[in-house]
Amino acid sequence: MKKLVVLFVFILACEAKTVNPPPQVLLPEDVMENILYDLNLLKSIKNNSYGVDISNEILNNNYILRKYNIADSTLKQNQLYYAQSPKKMYEIYNRINLRLEKAEDSVKGLIKQQREEKEALLKREEERLLEKRKHDSLALLYKKDSLALIQINDSLTQLKLKDSVNNHQGDKPPRLDVSIEN
Repeated sequence: MKKLVVLFVFILACEAKTVNPPPQVLLPEDVMENILYDLNLLKSIKNNSYGVDISNEILNNNYILRKYNIADSTLKQNQLYYAQSPKKMYEIYNRINLRLEKAEDSVKGLIKQQREEKEALLKREEERLLEKRKHDSLALLYKKDSLALIQINDSLTQLKLKDSVNNHQGDKPPRLDVSIEN
């Protein structure tokens, strides 16, 4: 029994020494949550190549440090401090997870909306092209018909010309064959 008490006291003494004191600059839970959320987003952006067109100078932890106006050592000390309390970290990460799920849903909604707009635009463009083809084919038919009418008019004109020539030939006085004899 004495051995158990000594062992228990020894374990408590070891734990007491390993417990990190609060950092000089203790970040409130909500600020720590925001920082961890931003770090997760940043990591996700890097891993999924969403920020391909953005340089690595922007997509790094220094951006987060500048945003919250903290030093890297302050962030590390606060991470160690909050990691000592698994219940707090669990609650923080649950809230972060909910925020990330909401962000994912809104991104999926935006992607769906963008896809629908793109499909509608393609459909309108397709309808416009079909209408243009229809209009062009009608114009071709009209052009062919007008060419046929021109040909008919030309042939009618030629027939009228022949008729008028024939009619004029009939109007000429008959030719007299008069021979003059000396």
